[in-house]
Amino acid sequence: MEEILIDVDEPFIEESVLVEVLCKLSSQFERFYQEERKRYDFPILWIWKPDLEGREAFARVIRTSKGKIYKIYFRNHPKPDNILTFAHEIGHLIRAKEGKSLKIKATDNSLSDLTTDLMSMLEDSIVDSQLNKKYNFDLLPYYKRSLKRTKEQLKSEPVHKSLKFVRAVRLCNLKLRWNLIPSGDSRKEWCDFLEDCKINSPTSWRWSEVLLSIIVKHGRETIEQHKAIFSELVETFPLKGRMEIIK
Repeated sequence: MEEILIDVDEPFIEESVLVEVLCKLSSQFERFYQEERKRYDFPILWIWKPDLEGREAFARVIRTSKGKIYKIYFRNHPKPDNILTFAHEIGHLIRAKEGKSLKIKATDNSLSDLTTDLMSMLEDSIVDSQLNKKYNFDLLPYYKRSLKRTKEQLKSEPVHKSLKFVRAVRLCNLKLRWNLIPSGDSRKEWCDFLEDCKINSPTSWRWSEVLLSIIVKHGRETIEQHKAIFSELVETFPLKGRMEIIK
C-alpha cells in the first residue's frame, strides 16, 4: 500500500459495479465484503490501469486538506483467478481506515519505492492470513503465480547496495506470506526457489533473514510493534534520517 500527499484526478469505476461482479464470481468475496467492507462507509475509487507493471493491483491513500482519499489501482478486470487480489487491496484500505497501517515516507527521494515495499512487507501476510483463515480464500494458486514473476525478477543479484536491500525487503515479504502455506509438496517450488536465492542473491538473502528476525522479535499485532520494527530496521541497515513515520 502507498500513502502520498498529492492527488491526481483520474477517471474511476464505481465500486458497486465491480463488487456486483466480484460477488457473483466468489462466495468467499461476498462474505468478506459484507462482514468487513460494509462496516465502513468511506468511498473507494477504483482505477483501471491496464498498463500497470510489476503487480496486479495496489492500494493508495492520499492525504488532502479535506481528508483522505482511498484508491485501488488494478490491471485486470475481475475473473475467477484474481478475486483474492481485489479482496487483498480492500483489506489494506480497511486497515488504514482503522489506523492499523504504519505510514512511512522517504526524506531521501531515491528511497520512495522502498517505503512502499516496507509497508507491504509489514502487512501483506497479515491481510492474507485473515482472508485465508476467516474467509477460506485459497492462497496457494495466487502465490504460485506470483512466484513465477518473482523468479524472472530475481535471477541475479543487483550490484548497487540500495537495490540489494529492496530485494531483501521483497524476499522477506515472500517468506512471511509463504509461511502461511502448510509444509508439504505444495511448498516444493517455493523451497527450490529459496535455495536458488541463497546462491544467486546471497547478500539480499542474508539481509532478508535479518529483517525476518526483527519482525519475529517484535511481533506485528499492534501499530506500536510495527513502529518498533521500523525503528530497529532503520538503525540496523542504516536508514535513519532517510525515511520516517508519517504522524
